[in-house]
Amino acid sequence: MTDQGTPTLFELTLSEFVETALKRDLPAPPTFPENPRGIREGAGYLAREFAKVLKVSSTSVRNWESGRRGQGPEWRVYCHLLHHLESRADPHAVAAPAPVRPPAVVPAPRSAPPPPAAAPARPVAAAVPWTALPQWSEPAPPPVPRHTTLPRGHTGSVAVLSAAAGEFTVNLPDGRSGPCPLTRPEDLPHLAAQLGLTPWSAATNGIKGSDRKLPPVLALTASATHALGLPPTCHGTHQDTAAEILDRTGRDGTGRPVGAWSHLGLPNSVGLQLLVLPWTPPASALAELPSPTHTARMLGEYTARVMPPIAPPSHCGVDLMGLTRPELAANHLHDPFPGPARGSVRLWARTPSTRELKRDSVVVALRTTLPFVNAASSDTRLPVAQPRHFNNPAFDRKRAGRWLVDLSGFPHDERMPVPFTADGRPCDGPDWYPTAAVAYAAQRIEVRPLEGWLCPDGGKPYLVPWYERLRDAQIAVLQRTGVSTEHRRDAAPEPARMLADLLGMREHADPVDLAVLDAIAETEAAAVLEPAEGEPGWAAYAREELLARAAANLHRKLLITSRATLLFPLAVTPHLVLYSAPSPDVFHVIAREHPKDAPASFSLGGRPGGVQPAGYAALADYTDLVACLQPEDPAAPALLNSLLTASGAH
Repeated sequence: MTDQGTPTLFELTLSEFVETALKRDLPAPPTFPENPRGIREGAGYLAREFAKVLKVSSTSVRNWESGRRGQGPEWRVYCHLLHHLESRADPHAVAAPAPVRPPAVVPAPRSAPPPPAAAPARPVAAAVPWTALPQWSEPAPPPVPRHTTLPRGHTGSVAVLSAAAGEFTVNLPDGRSGPCPLTRPEDLPHLAAQLGLTPWSAATNGIKGSDRKLPPVLALTASATHALGLPPTCHGTHQDTAAEILDRTGRDGTGRPVGAWSHLGLPNSVGLQLLVLPWTPPASALAELPSPTHTARMLGEYTARVMPPIAPPSHCGVDLMGLTRPELAANHLHDPFPGPARGSVRLWARTPSTRELKRDSVVVALRTTLPFVNAASSDTRLPVAQPRHFNNPAFDRKRAGRWLVDLSGFPHDERMPVPFTADGRPCDGPDWYPTAAVAYAAQRIEVRPLEGWLCPDGGKPYLVPWYERLRDAQIAVLQRTGVSTEHRRDAAPEPARMLADLLGMREHADPVDLAVLDAIAETEAAAVLEPAEGEPGWAAYAREELLARAAANLHRKLLITSRATLLFPLAVTPHLVLYSAPSPDVFHVIAREHPKDAPASFSLGGRPGGVQPAGYAALADYTDLVACLQPEDPAAPALLNSLLTASGAH
């Protein structure tokens, strides 16, 4: 409050300010600003927004702005509101002491119009404390977008810190940037309160049924990392230095080694999640973009569409499953199922046949879009109770568990991988498989389980909200790039146009949108392909089910393609399929017209389950690589991917 008891916009939101002022029945200020409309527009408000909080009509607000004097308490509050906003925009306002508690809600004006030449003097007591909040500068066009889900003035749950010439700058996702009151690493935990960063709430960000809140995220660019005295990496000889500096800031490592993600805690606070961008893996989609502004926009979009990047993508992907299903997060099941997980093809590759070598000169790659998200769209079931052991159980595709069954009778063509083993080789006698793998086998052979560790209640289809969250995020970004997201084949664009759109997206789309798409894909893939320590027990079974169902979906498409075109894959990973072809044109593999009798074959598109061109390579180079490729090598899929060059339209 000011000395006169008037609430300030640094202490309250716009609606709270009006409500408090109305309750106090404040007298009208002695002067009225000369340019009320300019003050309102300079602060970034619409007339109808003023009218809504003042509980008057938009016509009344416009009449007041045109010079008509009003009556009643709403008019008086309106006058006080304009004085505060004008003071905020006036660079000559006298600074008052900073408030006791940090401001958290009202932003600085979107632009700072110069004060009127003959502006009446205002009492010093009504001056706005400029030191209370960073004075955000305005970005160049396009204009700053309005917040739609967060209160006006809220700086959000993510910010990016950069540095130049020894001065720190905070960059926000909406484009604003401003100086940061930071001098040493020990000041980092206090920045959340000083900058108005607040915890991210699942309930207010489109996740129903969850009341979880996650700490705000502060990302450090390479320049900020250097300016704070942090090493360029947290590995090797730099690990001890990084740990020592972060420990001084209040790092809450809970026994974990120092890394790119560190939680900085303060007593009785939610803390701050630090993301040191130079320490992230080089291939991470969360790495720095060309400028801090781009990086802030990207992290803000990821936070709004998916969740805050409070951990590596593998953790985020699994944590999102728990966020979308609170009852699942509360399930502390251990993984009691016997045997190693089966039911997925990690890498399968073969040498080209003599016929393929004579006919073709290149390999064409197709990348499956979010295959595990697509797998979660069906009734993938997770255990909600400790499983029980059964002898000779009848197979039930709606029952979560692992089954001891012999799948060696599954029909096999050596030109295609078997979808139940990590190397794609045929099954050899009884083994333990998740429900999704046995369900796919049961479509072609009779399955007779010998044993089963099964959930008594069958399990629940808990992953559908996870699928919907990532699918909706993918579609929202794709729509900005101009790529069609229509899922019905009879309404989708012609394949040639879809191919042109997909290829053009990588050349012409906003780099922020491309980075968000990559981050969504990384979150999905890492959650399933990269198990992490400390995960809940249900995560292991969720991973097996998604691997098995995605492998079954892919095998079904490979089979349909082989029947329709007599083409067989050369290599298969969970996300990548390689075919030999006479040229890099993907239409050697994908028909230009949708085959009506094969609705489950490959279809170009950016939605989950669609495929996109992933490049091509000389067939001779592929043959040389596969001769020395070890399928069990964790780096083998990356080596295969590195062989490919960017695809183009042919």
